[in-house]
Amino acid sequence: MKKRIGFVSNSSSSSFCIYGTYISHEKLKETLVAEGIMSDPCGDIESWFWGIEGADFLKKHSLSAQNPEYHEGTYLGRSWKDIPDDQTGATFKEEVEKTITETLGEEVECSTYEVAWEDR
Repeated sequence: MKKRIGFVSNSSSSSFCIYGTYISHEKLKETLVAEGIMSDPCGDIESWFWGIEGADFLKKHSLSAQNPEYHEGTYLGRSWKDIPDDQTGATFKEEVEKTITETLGEEVECSTYEVAWEDR
């Protein structure tokens, strides 16, 4: 039997799989302030998502945000686990792309992001 030491890529406590876009914290903050979604232009984007304003924004648009430590951006989209049983992958993607585009006020490129990291 082989014992594995180090990085584990299938650990649900340290990874996520999301369909959406990756956007820098600065660009996301600029966009949210310009669209009147984020009221404090000096605020920290990561803290904003954890607050009431950010949580309400995500809930309203059925989006989720992932801000992995040591990343300079945010993954914004929907988890593949949230796809309804009666929806195809293609319509799920279209819906997510439309939601993000309408929310941010600009067209964005979306894809599936799988990120895993190890906390030590």
